[in-house]
Amino acid sequence: MTTSTEPHDLVPVSVRPARFDLFGRIHKAIRLAMSELLVRMGETSFADAKASGAICQDLRELLSFCDAHLAHEEEVVAPAARERLLGGMDAFDSHGEHTRLVAELRAQIDALENAPAGLRTRVGKTLYLHFSTYVGESLVHMAEEERVIMPLLERFFDDDELRALSNAIRARATPAEVAFSGPRLLRAIDPHERRALVYDAAQTMPRGSALRLLGGLRGRLPDGELDELVAIAEAANAGGR
Repeated sequence: MTTSTEPHDLVPVSVRPARFDLFGRIHKAIRLAMSELLVRMGETSFADAKASGAICQDLRELLSFCDAHLAHEEEVVAPAARERLLGGMDAFDSHGEHTRLVAELRAQIDALENAPAGLRTRVGKTLYLHFSTYVGESLVHMAEEERVIMPLLERFFDDDELRALSNAIRARATPAEVAFSGPRLLRAIDPHERRALVYDAAQTMPRGSALRLLGGLRGRLPDGELDELVAIAEAANAGGR
């Protein structure tokens, strides 16, 4: 049996022209947020009511952001993809498992918040293990989107169309989503991406907003790099708004 091969399939990925990536940056931010919280949960003594409460609050915030990210994909990307691919995206629909895991996590958060002091450690361990499963499932799902779905979208959408989808998602983002994702996004991407993102964002954000965002990264990035990003933001935002 023979298979047909598109010419660009023979070109190593590393030398193909870069395409607009709909998933890469935000997935890096989500991976960072999940990984940091998972490590914190492993280090937390759930017998400590204050520490346990902080974990519950931060996990609720993360789950809310992930729900919003999923909703943006389903309401913006999936309809466009189904129309262009004539239903070809249906094979990749796997958000049902995500919904079940999140519902279970929220129930376990409630259980931890209401657990008697003597049971808090056991309930916290159960939450930690369930969150570990959720993180694992999410990492696999995001990798599948980037390894399988993104190349498929590249075949049927040009870069301007992909940017339009990305802009539609950004237009739907709430202030809470931006506040959650912004600092994590800047920390999660590589320095070249970071400089480009700061320059683009500073051109469209209200004057000073980019600088306040960067100020929140003090101590999270090397001082020299942070100073460079501040200079980029000031240059891009010099016209003011």
